[in-house]
Amino acid sequence: MLRQFETRSVLSRCDQIIWSARWWTGIRGRNQIARTALLILQRPLRLMLVPALLAAGSVCQAQDAEAQFRKTCMSCHTIGAGKKVGPDLKDLGKRRPHEWSAKFITGPLAMIDGGDPTATTLLRENNGVKMPELGVTDPEAQALLKLIDDFSAQGKTLGTAAISR
Repeated sequence: MLRQFETRSVLSRCDQIIWSARWWTGIRGRNQIARTALLILQRPLRLMLVPALLAAGSVCQAQDAEAQFRKTCMSCHTIGAGKKVGPDLKDLGKRRPHEWSAKFITGPLAMIDGGDPTATTLLRENNGVKMPELGVTDPEAQALLKLIDDFSAQGKTLGTAAISR
């Protein structure tokens, strides 16, 4: 009985520390969550809890990608709701390779200024409005692309289309 209480107590404390650390430091991704948890947990519990922590990390990563899309992308883009300032991103993975899209998300101005033909076509199609540098890292870009693919495959929409005038 005492051992069960200790385990529950450690798990509860571990959960509090992980979520507090995520909130205060912006920890993202299952690897960082797992590393944080392993520093906290007692050695015998590590082997039992690592798979659960990794699964929780992937759920957190998906939530982080959606929150980031809402914060940095949704003012100009939608997923499946139509064009705004920038193009609708539904089925982006079918139109462009992920490598190109990730490179464009992380450095759009460099690609436009470098004369990338697809980037200059997008610029022309969107009335010369350049996508700003948003400081998105490559792992964040990959998570955003996965979010776009998932929403597109499930037929979900994110955002609302521009108002017609």
